[in-house]
Amino acid sequence: MIRKLARPMLASVFVADGVDTLKNPGDHVDGAREVLQQVRKVTPPQYAGLIPDSPKALVQAAAGAKVGAASLYALGRAPRLAAGTLAVIQVPTALARHSFWATSDAEEKKNRRTGFLTDIALLGGLFLASADTAGKPGLAWRANKAGEQVNKKVRAALPTKTEAEKTREELAGRAAEFGEAAREKAAVLADRAAASTAAAGAYVEENKDDWRDAVASFAGDARDTVIGVAGEAREKLHELAEEADVESTVADLRKSSGKAAKKARKRGEKAAKKARRELRKLS
Repeated sequence: MIRKLARPMLASVFVADGVDTLKNPGDHVDGAREVLQQVRKVTPPQYAGLIPDSPKALVQAAAGAKVGAASLYALGRAPRLAAGTLAVIQVPTALARHSFWATSDAEEKKNRRTGFLTDIALLGGLFLASADTAGKPGLAWRANKAGEQVNKKVRAALPTKTEAEKTREELAGRAAEFGEAAREKAAVLADRAAASTAAAGAYVEENKDDWRDAVASFAGDARDTVIGVAGEAREKLHELAEEADVESTVADLRKSSGKAAKKARKRGEKAAKKARRELRKLS
């Protein structure tokens, strides 16, 4: 409701000023010519051709644009665009009509200063009006929102970082569960090993005396067996030694008898030869 009242109130001054300028363009030609001269001084040469040469045509065009933009703003049709157009037109208008620094007359300078400040106030109102979205999202917000929607659609269509993070978290959870199960199993095995070690220690402690006696008995039996075997072996060696001595004696006797027989045979042969020689002599 406030906007429906405030917009026509703000637009009325521009509609009235535009209509008056269209009726009397000559009143504003000198100011427009001065503005054009200042603009040509600061404009690069390659763009100087874009500046209009006729101050009167420029004044009439600005007045017509002012009436049209103000009417649209009053009716609420494209209000932000209309307010921006009025703000652009208001800047050269203020410079052309209320350049208080260009006059030396005190009264005229005061009047121009007042008009210039009024134009500045109207320009501020136009800036606010051009930024007013009437409670609706602005272009920047809508652009950001559209970008977010596009990003959401892209994430939904392509593998996203969120999905990768979910997969990584799922794998990490499974690894944690596996590690917990492994720790529990290791604890159970450790308890069983401790119980088995304790049982084995108790069993050894209980039976070590019996084992010691059994080992001592076995060692005694083994010693007796070794001593007996050693005695039998010693006796056997004596018997073998005696048999060896007898065999050696028999061999010596055989050897001695062989030599004696050989000597006796030789003596007999010699005696036979001698007897044959004696017989020859006798015959």
